[in-house]
Amino acid sequence: MDKKDLDQIASLLDEKLNEKLDEKLDPIKSQVNENTQILKALLHSSEVSKAKMDKMSNDISHIQGDIEHIKKNIDGINDNIDVLKSISGHHEVDIGVLKKKAMYGK
Repeated sequence: MDKKDLDQIASLLDEKLNEKLDEKLDPIKSQVNENTQILKALLHSSEVSKAKMDKMSNDISHIQGDIEHIKKNIDGINDNIDVLKSISGHHEVDIGVLKKKAMYGK
């Protein structure tokens, strides 16, 4: 056997080995591609979920601010009611005094 024959044998062996490797690697490549697609989908889903959570957090902050504003308004209304009660009480006393004056002519 000369060098040319050895080179041809080596080439055939390489070719057969590469074919066998390709046969074994094809399902692995396919699985890796599928896993990559699944990971990309999961990553996208995670990003969408995070965006939704950020929006909810922002909405909650706005709602908390609105509630604080409403509480302050209610406190102001309660203060006004207390003032009106006091004024009403004074008016009732004044009406009572006027009625007595009218009855007794004083």
